[in-house]
Amino acid sequence: MKEINNRNKKTLLVTIIVAIIFAALFCVGTVGFIRSNVASKNLKANGDNGGAVQNPQVVDNGQNNQNASQQTGTVTVYYVDENGRALTSEPLVKTGTVGEWYEVERINVPQYTTTGEEPMTRAGYYEAGNKDVIFKYKPAGEEVRAGASEDGKEVNVVFNNTKITTDYGVRIITKDNNGNAISGARFSIGKDNNELANGTVINGELYLGKLAIGESGNIVYDLSQTEVPSGYKKIDGKIGLTLNSSWDDNNKKFVLNSASTDKNGTSATIDSDRHEVIIEIVNNKISDMYEMEFIYLDGSNTVNGAKLKVEKSNQLVKEEKITNGKLEIKDIAIEEAGNDIYEISETEAATGYESALKDGRKARVAVTKTLNSGNYTITAGTNDSGISVRTDGNVVTVYIQTKKIDEPDDKYDLAIMKFVSEVDGAPTNGREPTVSVNKGEQRFSYNKKNDMERVANSQEVTFRLRMYNESLEDGRGKRIIEDIPDGLVYLPENETNKKYNWKGYIRNNEGDLVAVSDISQATSIATDYLVDKEIKGYNKEAVDSALDGHSESSATKYLNFEDVEIVYEVRENKITNPDRIIENTVTIQKNENDDNDKNDRATERLYVKYFDLDVSKFIEEIKVKNEKEDKVIKVGEEKKGQMVKIDVAKSQANKTTITVKYGVRVKNIGEIAGYATEIVDFIPDDFELVEDDTWKLEGKNAVTTKLENTILEPEESTIIYITFNWKLKDGKIGERFNESKITKYENIYNAKDPTEDNNDKEGFLVSIRTGSKVIITITTCVAVITALAVVVIIRRKSRKDA
Repeated sequence: MKEINNRNKKTLLVTIIVAIIFAALFCVGTVGFIRSNVASKNLKANGDNGGAVQNPQVVDNGQNNQNASQQTGTVTVYYVDENGRALTSEPLVKTGTVGEWYEVERINVPQYTTTGEEPMTRAGYYEAGNKDVIFKYKPAGEEVRAGASEDGKEVNVVFNNTKITTDYGVRIITKDNNGNAISGARFSIGKDNNELANGTVINGELYLGKLAIGESGNIVYDLSQTEVPSGYKKIDGKIGLTLNSSWDDNNKKFVLNSASTDKNGTSATIDSDRHEVIIEIVNNKISDMYEMEFIYLDGSNTVNGAKLKVEKSNQLVKEEKITNGKLEIKDIAIEEAGNDIYEISETEAATGYESALKDGRKARVAVTKTLNSGNYTITAGTNDSGISVRTDGNVVTVYIQTKKIDEPDDKYDLAIMKFVSEVDGAPTNGREPTVSVNKGEQRFSYNKKNDMERVANSQEVTFRLRMYNESLEDGRGKRIIEDIPDGLVYLPENETNKKYNWKGYIRNNEGDLVAVSDISQATSIATDYLVDKEIKGYNKEAVDSALDGHSESSATKYLNFEDVEIVYEVRENKITNPDRIIENTVTIQKNENDDNDKNDRATERLYVKYFDLDVSKFIEEIKVKNEKEDKVIKVGEEKKGQMVKIDVAKSQANKTTITVKYGVRVKNIGEIAGYATEIVDFIPDDFELVEDDTWKLEGKNAVTTKLENTILEPEESTIIYITFNWKLKDGKIGERFNESKITKYENIYNAKDPTEDNNDKEGFLVSIRTGSKVIITITTCVAVITALAVVVIIRRKSRKDA
């Protein structure tokens, strides 16, 4: 009996364990099902497609690794109809060396003719890579309809009456008045103000290409000589080329009957065998010419090195340095009687010599051409006291007097300092350098503010350049050279810059300054304003007295100097230094009398302030309203970035309205005051804007100009609010993010916001309560009841056994 009871107890124990395991598994499975169902809904609410987002594949086709020194180019020629359809099996491809000349022609395509005047030879220079050339065609022919009658019915018969255009080449032959071939002239041919082709005469001939003759009667083209070889007279104006054509019905083609031109010295004929129009141009040699020469003199000695600029009628004739004793201008054509007025200016003085034409002064020379008995005589004169003119036959010689700079016998030492004196016309404080002198060596040192002047975009900055004489001997000022730094733009029309007569230059490969006519192209500027100006040496006795009993003393009032100024405009888009620092350097031109060049260079630095607005989005509060609840959830800016979760009962999913109030904080994190003149809020799907005096609906976005008159100083901020209603819909819930962005801003310097922090977003999460807690509770109860039943059974068994 005890064995049976033990066996029954074991059986019951096993039953209890199995029941507990079953209940546990049932609960786990139920919870898993619920979680899976909720997760699935959340994924749908978030728009998740359940897969990974793949980045587009970047394919390197090798083009970026091509050899940059590739020296060949191709021309691909396409022959197409008016719709762009190819008329040949494959295009023509020509290959040549970059810089070489190529020519391609229109080909004959059966049943097609050219469109308009397109078929001229296409020509040009090979370039690196490929160049496409396209010849267009249209169907050749017209439909001719004839009527006929058959069994009382009208029949239309259509014939294709094709008239094929005929190509004639155009060849130009140039000669002089003695019949000798000449080369170098350039011509262009056009029709109805459209250029068809151009080219340069080589070995006396130029083949311009082919014309397509496709009409009867007179056809007029314009031929122009755009350049002429030196020493020859150009054919002025357009040369009218008239071609007379007719239709040859026997041979079914157009033919040219005659060709003529309307200018003296030109003629045109037709070579029927070669299908060419031959145009002969005679360019007469210029027999009436004069020349000019410019000579610098110091007394009777010639001086080299000065750079002269010669202009005629505001057009540059020549700008070069005087070499081998003179500057020459040859082969100046005499085309009519009258005066040629020249203006001469000096853009660079000869080293060691005074400027002959100071302060940008221009000397005027008049060359008079008088016609007597078919011959021209030349006379010349000037009213400028600094130069003289002599005429010998057809040669005009202009003498310009200069003199050697009287340098002191002893060496002297010039030094230069640079500092900001004004910003937008307002004087700066405390930036002028002070000078100290050391007793032992009487060595001078300069002290100025170490901090950089802080400026902003578009401000005008005036620099003062101070040239000191650190010697006991009197000295003379020298040329001052400024290298224009990134971030600054020289202002040629500024009155200060005009006063000091700054000129623009670039540096050649040897580092020498080369003048430029367009100062916007200059990389350096220089002034001779202080050249030849005397700067007195310092008073040694006064300095010794100041040093008496001191190892070092101020020497500011004892050291003599001369000043010049220059004005730039700050352009932040030209700054290359990532720290927004502009470094501006000035140097004194080297000279043999300055025995110390270590102090001939000075630098001043600027810091360019930046403008930067930042926007931060946060949730101020959320209201939830439905049949079951009406509550307000306070969030606030301190909880920015923390995801707020809202649970809504499943039965209320389509009956709930959520009202969310966002805060938008706009802060100036830059160094310049300004305005956020427009802010755009990108409204999420299903959200409705609660319009107020701040926000207005524009399309799918909300826009505000609330802050357009609210200036934000650096580190200042302000908050505006925006409110939305969201009526929930089952299946369209989950996370919702709202983004705001500053789309327009202003500041008095028109400075740009250099950062990408002008937008921000904040979100929250809505989830649905599905009743899963009830299911879990029921499952738990079942398990408990099962366990209790098992206990009751055990007790009953035990009583029976007893």
